[in-house]
Amino acid sequence: MPTNKVLFSDIIKFLIATSILLLGFLRKEEKVGETQESIFFKDYLSKTYIEEPIKEEEKETNNLENIVEEIHESAPDIQDKCKQSDPLCQKIETQNKTIIIPYKNQVHAATYFINDNQIINKKIIDTIKKITIKNDESQKRWYATRDTIVLNIWPVNDIKEFHNLSTHELGHIFDLWTIQGNKNTKSQLFTEFNKIVFPINDPSLLYYKISRESEKVRKKTATKRDFCSWYGMTNPFEDFAECFNLFINHQSFFKFTASKNKVLAQKYNFIATLLQWNYTEKNIKAISLLKNNYDRRPWDTTKL
Repeated sequence: MPTNKVLFSDIIKFLIATSILLLGFLRKEEKVGETQESIFFKDYLSKTYIEEPIKEEEKETNNLENIVEEIHESAPDIQDKCKQSDPLCQKIETQNKTIIIPYKNQVHAATYFINDNQIINKKIIDTIKKITIKNDESQKRWYATRDTIVLNIWPVNDIKEFHNLSTHELGHIFDLWTIQGNKNTKSQLFTEFNKIVFPINDPSLLYYKISRESEKVRKKTATKRDFCSWYGMTNPFEDFAECFNLFINHQSFFKFTASKNKVLAQKYNFIATLLQWNYTEKNIKAISLLKNNYDRRPWDTTKL
């Protein structure tokens, strides 16, 4: 057989083998969540009671004190709950102002709530590098990276909003740095703002793929009713943080909307599994905001 034919045959075989290997790799990434679904998508929704919205004509006759839940310690609570030996307190940086102490207590309580209820072995208090709380009229409300949070109380209306805001930002850290896979192969479909960092078995990818083809592309079938808020539609990270806050602080609202939407039900069950179905507040009253239109969504869950 002539030499050039041998070389041509070898090249063809090499290309076929490479193609098969590449297809196998892509298929592996697409199916990475199959063995994890039974772990991270336990069915919490169908086992729970779904509260119907409070009808307008029933509001005056209902005893609202029985359904309105306490938010947390109110702003006048100026007793600093942080202790020097507390590893989280050592990471919280504040201006030396009494007004900030209640907000500092909020962050402390919210972080330990997540830490004490999460199923992920790596704890969120170990993930956090620094939390800064300030009172600055020239700054925006928040900023978060995978291990750092900056919270500003100046533009926040009240401590309830701050509680939502801090939970949302803690959701980013929990998503990006607490939840991690251990594979060397990284996802090409989802990046952290163009940085290839997610192992293909990172559980967060299971959540992202509920509504997205990739980091920047939503599924063609995705609609606003599949998200916890309009803001959550902007990227997969905001999607997670918005639903994370909704689950913890507005349980009844999330549970009710998820019962009406199969995609949202998957997100509800995913976060419920991460926190072993523990939450702080029901906020049943928020359901009335739907006004019998179950496709309505808030722009921003921190404002609920």
